[in-house]
Amino acid sequence: MSQSRLETKGFSLCVFCGSRSGTDSDFVRLAGELGGKMAADGVRLVFGGGSAGLMGAVADAAVAGGGAAVGVIPDFLTGQKISHRSVTLEVVPDMHTRKKRMFELADAFCVLPGGVGTLEEFFEIVTWRQLSVHAKPVLLANWNGYWDPLIAMGATITTGGFGYGPMEDLFTVVAHVDDILPTAWREISEMKPNGGPGHPDLSQT
Repeated sequence: MSQSRLETKGFSLCVFCGSRSGTDSDFVRLAGELGGKMAADGVRLVFGGGSAGLMGAVADAAVAGGGAAVGVIPDFLTGQKISHRSVTLEVVPDMHTRKKRMFELADAFCVLPGGVGTLEEFFEIVTWRQLSVHAKPVLLANWNGYWDPLIAMGATITTGGFGYGPMEDLFTVVAHVDDILPTAWREISEMKPNGGPGHPDLSQT
């Protein structure tokens, strides 16, 4: 069950996801459900500013439900006519600034199915958390097992000795759309005031 408006007031969720719809029709539907739930619970959407794919589906539903949505898009993409026209849009100089601005606007992150761009965003935000740049929750929406290989890779990194502690400490896997907002809110409420899970000892080899 999702949280009430009062409990989630001021909560901003950054959603990383594909700018394409993918081959599994469930993903578009679930992205729309998430956007609708965010609007109903007063959770602001922060996203990549596009109008297509899962990105467009979550934003369309959030706006249709009367929710707040902020899109952050690099200037070079605005000429391709893919910007979402119904959200507050911030145009930034480049991709690096885009990720930095999305990080600044968000209280938590949720990674939906997507491609290499979504993977890049996931790995960067998880790396920052590992290095205690932040302690913001990172949720991985493993719908229909889409992210199973990524989760397995995380386990391989840990067992292979290339992680600074278990990878599962850096993100939370959720399988159902109904679990995303309650999980994010709970982790925000439990979040340490400074840093991430603890500065790793970078001298270890």
